[in-house]
Amino acid sequence: MLALRVSMIALVAALASFGQTGAAPAAQPSLQRSPQRSPQPAPQPAPQPAPGTAPAPLPSPATATQPAPAAKQAPFPAKSEQKAEYKALVSQLRSGNTAINYQKFRLLAYKNQGPCEMHGAPDARDAMFRAWNHGDSKALLQSAHKVLAGCYADADAHFAIYSALPPGDLRGRLHRAIAVGLVRSILHSGDGKTPESALQVVSVDEEYTILRVLGLFPSKQSMWSHQGHWYDVLTPMDAKTRKPVAKIYFNIDVVRANEIAALAE
Repeated sequence: MLALRVSMIALVAALASFGQTGAAPAAQPSLQRSPQRSPQPAPQPAPQPAPGTAPAPLPSPATATQPAPAAKQAPFPAKSEQKAEYKALVSQLRSGNTAINYQKFRLLAYKNQGPCEMHGAPDARDAMFRAWNHGDSKALLQSAHKVLAGCYADADAHFAIYSALPPGDLRGRLHRAIAVGLVRSILHSGDGKTPESALQVVSVDEEYTILRVLGLFPSKQSMWSHQGHWYDVLTPMDAKTRKPVAKIYFNIDVVRANEIAALAE
């Protein structure tokens, strides 16, 4: 039976430039869906997490010696144009051309459909993670394809398909390339060490995808505001040693805006 749970380690290898120098890939915990945040009441500023010295820093992208704060997103075109552009990018990826702007693709997917964990068939996502943990490649392929039918910007689903197909399968290689592109677009957005260099995400699930890629296990989490922005602050553990590592800051302005919009409906 295909060892599906080691597949995320292969993605770590594909993104080796973002790992700790000389460190071997960490053993991965059982894959599971991230906890979903229900819409929150009107924002109440949360206290800034207490400072502390972490035993291990978050690895920075090797391509950026000092990540700069993420630039503001350019204004998006009209809704109909967004939908057309999103569909065009999906068609381009399916054709095998993976040279796209993945950050823009993730935002287009969100603005057209909302968070992938909501529109990527939640039941199919549950089934996908169960199949992944149980090593059921047939069920994994079926559920992952259902997820992508709802949201093609789901990195977990793309990598699930790659891991379930035989080594060298051209379809698997395509989905692996898309998964790597999606993950890299998040890792290139900052280093996660400070609010100013927070990793930019468009859904809560993307936070947990990044933890898995970095060989980390979710532990403490808090949400707070700072200078007009909202952040999820995670204090994860190393999946191998189970020791806490440095806090990781995720900018969740896009996620927060969706929650406030949901309350207004």
